[in-house]
Amino acid sequence: MLNKIREIVAVNGKHPYSSAFDKLITYSVLLAIIHLTLETEVTIYERYKSVFIWVERILTIIFTVEYAMRIISFNKSYYQKSFVQYVFSVDLLIDFLALLPFYLTLLPLDLRYLRTFRLLRLA
Repeated sequence: MLNKIREIVAVNGKHPYSSAFDKLITYSVLLAIIHLTLETEVTIYERYKSVFIWVERILTIIFTVEYAMRIISFNKSYYQKSFVQYVFSVDLLIDFLALLPFYLTLLPLDLRYLRTFRLLRLA
């Protein structure tokens, strides 16, 4: 089961769902960039505030599930690094920093700029 998950979340993986998963994540990142850009326009944000909130929630769910799938499917022999090295790899740190603002909304801080780390995922 974990091998299947690993192949699905692997970029250009061999699993039949891997391509669809790659496209889902890529389109989600693009939507997140558009969302972040439009959110900075006060008049647009105020008019469509509920849409912005729901889009952010849906994107956060998608990215959280992807992050969890990557963590759960870790295999030392596959990645040839320890779990700690894997968790603190650049890709997973970018994902974590992109998710962090949503989960810190209970604090009185504006960390929306951290979502720009999603741009790095396209590279």
